[in-house]
Amino acid sequence: MRMDVGFLVKRMGFLGLAITCLLALAPGRAEARTHWAGGGDDHDEVAFGRTIDIGDGETASNVVCFFCTIRVHGEVAGDMVAMFGSVNVDADRSIRGDVVVFGGKLTLENDARIGGDLVVYGGDLDQAGSATVHGSHFVMAGSGWLLLALMPFLIPIGFVWLIVYLVRRNRYRFPAYPPPGARY
Repeated sequence: MRMDVGFLVKRMGFLGLAITCLLALAPGRAEARTHWAGGGDDHDEVAFGRTIDIGDGETASNVVCFFCTIRVHGEVAGDMVAMFGSVNVDADRSIRGDVVVFGGKLTLENDARIGGDLVVYGGDLDQAGSATVHGSHFVMAGSGWLLLALMPFLIPIGFVWLIVYLVRRNRYRFPAYPPPGARY
Protein backbone atom coordinates (compact mmCIF):
# COMPACT_ATOMS: atom_id res chain seq x y z
CA MET A 1 0.00 0.00 0.00
CA ARG A 2 1.45 3.34 -1.05
CA MET A 3 0.83 6.32 1.23
CA ASP A 4 -0.24 9.52 -0.50
CA VAL A 5 1.52 12.35 1.36
CA GLY A 6 -0.64 15.00 -0.30
CA PHE A 7 -3.78 13.34 1.04
CA LEU A 8 -2.30 13.31 4.55
CA VAL A 9 -1.29 16.96 4.25
CA LYS A 10 -4.85 17.89 3.28
CA ARG A 11 -6.45 15.77 5.98
CA MET A 12 -4.22 16.50 8.95
CA GLY A 13 -2.67 19.78 8.04
CA PHE A 14 1.05 20.03 7.70
CA LEU A 15 1.68 20.73 11.38
CA GLY A 16 -0.22 17.59 12.34
CA LEU A 17 1.82 15.60 9.84
CA ALA A 18 5.08 17.02 11.18
CA ILE A 19 4.12 16.15 14.76
CA THR A 20 3.06 12.65 13.69
CA CYS A 21 6.39 12.10 11.93
CA LEU A 22 8.29 13.40 14.94
CA LEU A 23 6.45 11.06 17.27
CA ALA A 24 6.80 8.14 14.86
CA LEU A 25 10.57 8.59 14.69
CA ALA A 26 10.95 9.05 18.44
CA PRO A 27 11.25 5.99 20.63
CA GLY A 28 7.90 5.01 22.10
CA ARG A 29 8.98 5.06 25.70
CA ALA A 30 12.47 6.45 25.98
CA GLU A 31 13.66 6.39 29.54
CA ALA A 32 16.88 6.25 31.47
CA ARG A 33 17.59 5.65 35.09
CA THR A 34 21.23 5.92 35.99
CA HIS A 35 22.60 4.99 39.39
CA TRP A 36 25.90 6.64 40.16
CA ALA A 37 28.59 4.48 41.70
CA GLY A 38 28.98 5.47 45.33
CA GLY A 39 26.21 8.03 44.97
CA GLY A 40 23.77 6.33 47.32
CA ASP A 41 20.15 6.57 46.22
CA ASP A 42 20.73 9.52 43.84
CA HIS A 43 19.77 8.90 40.23
CA ASP A 44 18.89 10.79 37.07
CA GLU A 45 15.46 10.48 35.51
CA VAL A 46 14.90 11.09 31.79
CA ALA A 47 11.56 10.31 30.15
CA PHE A 48 9.63 10.81 26.94
CA GLY A 49 5.86 10.48 27.12
CA ARG A 50 5.54 8.86 30.53
CA THR A 51 5.02 10.04 34.10
CA ILE A 52 7.99 10.39 36.43
CA ASP A 53 7.12 9.77 40.09
CA ILE A 54 9.81 10.58 42.61
CA GLY A 55 8.51 8.70 45.62
CA ASP A 56 8.57 9.69 49.25
CA GLY A 57 12.06 9.03 50.60
CA GLU A 58 13.67 8.96 47.13
CA THR A 59 16.17 11.52 45.88
CA ALA A 60 16.68 12.20 42.18
CA SER A 61 19.80 13.96 40.90
CA ASN A 62 18.48 15.56 37.71
CA VAL A 63 15.09 15.15 36.06
CA VAL A 64 14.31 15.76 32.36
CA CYS A 65 10.89 15.12 30.86
CA PHE A 66 9.43 15.59 27.35
CA PHE A 67 5.63 15.39 26.88
CA CYS A 68 4.99 13.99 30.34
CA THR A 69 4.27 14.77 34.01
CA ILE A 70 6.71 14.96 36.92
CA ARG A 71 5.39 14.35 40.42
CA VAL A 72 7.81 15.18 43.22
CA HIS A 73 6.89 13.40 46.45
CA GLY A 74 10.57 13.13 47.48
CA GLU A 75 13.57 15.38 46.85
CA VAL A 76 15.47 16.53 43.75
CA ALA A 77 19.16 17.22 44.39
CA GLY A 78 19.87 18.71 40.96
CA ASP A 79 18.05 20.49 38.15
CA MET A 80 14.66 19.80 36.58
CA VAL A 81 13.47 20.42 33.00
CA ALA A 82 9.96 19.73 31.68
CA MET A 83 9.19 20.33 28.00
CA PHE A 84 5.45 20.31 27.20
CA GLY A 85 4.63 18.66 30.50
CA SER A 86 3.58 19.55 34.02
CA VAL A 87 5.45 19.49 37.32
CA ASN A 88 3.78 18.98 40.69
CA VAL A 89 5.87 19.51 43.84
CA ASP A 90 4.27 18.28 47.06
CA ALA A 91 4.14 20.28 50.26
CA ASP A 92 7.42 20.58 52.19
CA ARG A 93 9.54 19.14 49.33
CA SER A 94 12.53 20.76 47.66
CA ILE A 95 14.33 21.00 44.36
CA ARG A 96 17.88 22.15 45.10
CA GLY A 97 18.79 23.17 41.55
CA ASP A 98 17.17 25.15 38.75
CA VAL A 99 13.72 24.45 37.31
CA VAL A 100 12.69 25.06 33.68
CA VAL A 101 9.14 24.41 32.47
CA PHE A 102 8.49 25.02 28.77
CA GLY A 103 4.87 24.78 27.64
CA GLY A 104 3.48 23.25 30.82
CA LYS A 105 2.29 23.96 34.34
CA LEU A 106 4.34 24.14 37.53
CA THR A 107 2.48 23.60 40.81
CA LEU A 108 4.30 24.39 44.05
CA GLU A 109 2.32 23.42 47.14
CA ASN A 110 2.77 24.87 50.65
CA ASP A 111 6.37 25.11 51.89
CA ALA A 112 7.79 23.72 48.61
CA ARG A 113 11.26 25.10 47.89
CA ILE A 114 13.32 25.71 44.77
CA GLY A 115 16.97 26.35 45.61
CA GLY A 116 18.00 27.71 42.21
CA ASP A 117 16.42 29.76 39.45
CA LEU A 118 12.93 29.24 38.03
CA VAL A 119 11.90 29.70 34.38
CA VAL A 120 8.34 29.08 33.17
CA TYR A 121 7.88 29.85 29.48
CA GLY A 122 4.56 29.41 27.72
CA GLY A 123 2.91 27.77 30.70
CA ASP A 124 1.41 28.51 34.08
CA LEU A 125 2.78 28.85 37.60
CA ASP A 126 0.56 27.83 40.51
CA GLN A 127 2.60 28.80 43.57
CA ALA A 128 1.22 28.54 47.09
CA GLY A 129 1.81 31.52 49.35
CA SER A 130 4.40 29.76 51.50
CA ALA A 131 6.33 28.18 48.58
CA THR A 132 9.73 29.81 47.99
CA VAL A 133 12.10 30.29 45.09
CA HIS A 134 15.58 31.21 46.33
CA GLY A 135 17.03 32.19 42.95
CA SER A 136 15.62 34.52 40.35
CA HIS A 137 12.43 33.61 38.57
CA PHE A 138 11.21 34.41 35.09
CA VAL A 139 7.61 33.59 34.18
CA MET A 140 5.99 34.18 30.79
CA ALA A 141 2.56 32.70 31.42
CA GLY A 142 0.16 31.72 28.69
CA SER A 143 0.49 29.45 25.69
CA GLY A 144 0.69 32.37 23.23
CA TRP A 145 4.40 32.67 23.94
CA LEU A 146 4.91 29.16 22.57
CA LEU A 147 3.98 30.43 19.12
CA LEU A 148 6.80 32.95 19.35
CA ALA A 149 9.31 30.29 20.41
CA LEU A 150 8.16 27.84 17.72
CA MET A 151 8.07 30.48 14.95
CA PRO A 152 11.49 29.49 13.52
CA PHE A 153 10.05 26.02 12.91
CA LEU A 154 6.60 27.13 11.74
CA ILE A 155 7.85 29.45 8.98
CA PRO A 156 9.77 26.72 7.05
CA ILE A 157 6.86 24.31 7.60
CA GLY A 158 4.54 26.92 6.09
CA PHE A 159 6.77 27.37 3.04
CA VAL A 160 6.92 23.60 2.46
CA TRP A 161 3.13 23.39 2.78
CA LEU A 162 2.74 26.25 0.27
CA ILE A 163 5.05 24.57 -2.25
CA VAL A 164 3.24 21.23 -1.89
CA TYR A 165 -0.11 23.00 -2.30
CA LEU A 166 0.97 24.90 -5.43
CA VAL A 167 2.54 21.84 -7.07
CA ARG A 168 -0.47 19.65 -6.39
CA ARG A 169 -2.90 22.33 -7.58
CA ASN A 170 -1.17 22.66 -10.95
CA ARG A 171 -0.37 18.99 -11.36
CA TYR A 172 -3.82 17.44 -11.21
CA ARG A 173 -6.64 18.60 -13.43
CA PHE A 174 -10.05 17.57 -12.31
CA PRO A 175 -12.44 16.33 -15.02
CA ALA A 176 -14.95 18.87 -16.26
CA TYR A 177 -18.58 18.41 -15.39
CA PRO A 178 -20.85 17.57 -18.30
CA PRO A 179 -22.68 20.56 -19.75
CA PRO A 180 -26.25 21.17 -18.56
CA GLY A 181 -28.78 19.14 -20.48
CA ALA A 182 -26.27 16.52 -21.62
CA ARG A 183 -27.45 12.93 -21.75
CA TYR A 184 -25.63 10.25 -19.89
